[in-house]
Amino acid sequence: MRYLISYVWHYLVSHSRHGTHSPFVYDLADQVIYNSSYSSGKSIAHPEEMHADYQNLLFKILGRLDVAQITDDLWVREVDGYWIKTLQEKDFDLLLNRITEGKIVAIHDPYGKNINKLWKQLTADSRVTVSINLFHFGLLLQRDGQRKEDFLLRYPCTPIVKKLR
Repeated sequence: MRYLISYVWHYLVSHSRHGTHSPFVYDLADQVIYNSSYSSGKSIAHPEEMHADYQNLLFKILGRLDVAQITDDLWVREVDGYWIKTLQEKDFDLLLNRITEGKIVAIHDPYGKNINKLWKQLTADSRVTVSINLFHFGLLLQRDGQRKEDFLLRYPCTPIVKKLR
C-alpha cells in the first residue's frame, strides 16, 4: 500500500520534460526519455544478473551520457557507472566518492522500502549536483557548472501494475 501511495505522490509532483529548468535534463528528457524512437546505438556492458523492466530506457540514457560499462560492485573503479539494486548505509561514503570521481550511479527503485531513506540522504548531499528520479529507477551524478537540482520525472510507460501483483 505504501508503494502505491508513493507512486501516486510521485505522479502528482513529477514533471515531463516541461517544468524542468535545466537545459541538460530537459535535453535528456526530450531527446531520450520521452523519445521512443531514440537509439544511442551503443552497447552498455553490464552485470549478467541485471534484469529490470526499465533496462532499455536506462541503457538509452547511459548511452547518451557516454557510459560504456556499468557494474554493481562499488569497488571496481575502471567503469563509467554503477547500477545499485540494494543499498546499504555502509556503502554511502563510497558511493558518494564514486559520484565525485565523475561516475554515474543508477539506483533501482528509489522508493523501495530499504532504499528510500538512503536515496533521500544521497540527493540531499552537496556532492550530488543532479538527481533524476523516474520512480522505478533514479540517476545520481555530478556536473561541473550546474547548481544542485533534484528532478522528478514521469516514467514514460509505467509498469506499476506488475509491481503491485
